[in-house]
Parts: sequence; C-alpha cells; structure tokens
Amino acid sequence: MAPPGRPGGAVTGEPVPAPSATATPTTTTTTTTVPTAPAPTTPRRSWWERCAGWQSRVLGNLVEWSVVRTGGQCASVGQYSGAGQYSGVGQYVTGGEHATAGGLRVCREGRLRLHSKGGTTFGDVFVWDRAPADARKGLIAHETHHRDAQWRRYGWVFGFMYLWAHLLDVVVRRKCCNRYELAAERASNGGGGYGCLGKD
Repeated sequence: MAPPGRPGGAVTGEPVPAPSATATPTTTTTTTTVPTAPAPTTPRRSWWERCAGWQSRVLGNLVEWSVVRTGGQCASVGQYSGAGQYSGVGQYVTGGEHATAGGLRVCREGRLRLHSKGGTTFGDVFVWDRAPADARKGLIAHETHHRDAQWRRYGWVFGFMYLWAHLLDVVVRRKCCNRYELAAERASNGGGGYGCLGKD
C-alpha cells in the first residue's frame, strides 16, 4: 500500500489510471553482429625450425664476417630498382662495405674464395664474385629460396644434405642439377640460370 500523499495510492483518493485498451506498440531493435575474421596468426614454429633459423643466421654472420675481414663487400638487397638490378644502402665497416636495405644479404668475396660456379648460399648469406648491387631479381629469388626453405628449415645439417644430393643426383644419376637447386629454380622460375626446368 502506497503511503498517504503519494500519487497512485488509495488513501489520497486520486484515481488510478486503467490500462489502455489500445496499447501503444513497442518497437524493439535487434542488433546483428557481423562475425569478423580472426586476426591472421603465423603458425607456431617447432623448436627444430626455431633452432634451424638460428643456425642459419649464425652461419650467415660467420661467413659475412669472414668475407668482410678478407676485403670483401656485403649488402642486404631487396629493393628492386626496376632496371633489372637491386640497390642497397651502404655503410663502411672494417675491410669492406656492408649495406642494409632489408632482404637477402649478398657478399662479393674478398681474398678468401667461398663460392662455386655462380655463387653459394651459406645460411642467410649469398657469396659470389660480383658486387652485391649486380644481383638480378631472379637470382635473388633463387637464393632466397635456398635461405628460407632449406637453410632455415634444416639448419647446419643442410650443408651435408646438399652435398649428398649433389653426389647422388648430379654425379651418379647425371641430372642437370640436384633436387635442392631444382626446387630453387622452380620457386624462382629459372632465376638461378641452371636451365634445368623441364629436364627433371
């Protein structure tokens, strides 16, 4: 019971409004939530892949240090200039030139010969006998495949895997190139210049 003097109470004598026969319609708004795609996440790498990536970086750093100490030149390339070559930005360190532009690290050997044929990738570093800026787009794609899909996947053991594949595929089976070079050729659309595509 409502206290005296308050509206709606029977004591005050005020009439209590009766519910209306024609009630006003109530509007309800429904909100629909549009499902959003979850943020892309990179798959978690296994301990072996993390270890192999570390090994690839360490090997690359050791090779780069050796090249620079013997008068060579190293640069990170990844900025395509559009003229068929990559460009890098340089800063001087002991014994040679080192540049960082993001991308694959390319070294021109010094007095210590570390490459075979057109060049060799050791972990995160590609060594050859020309200036880093002379690297073609296709060659960079080829060598980047060696770094990302092979050295960073298998680590230091990849060096032995590569030698065994070369012995088995090229020396014994007389193929144009070994399976790892063929994979890099496919990934770079023949950027390594082996001419092995379609001959496997």
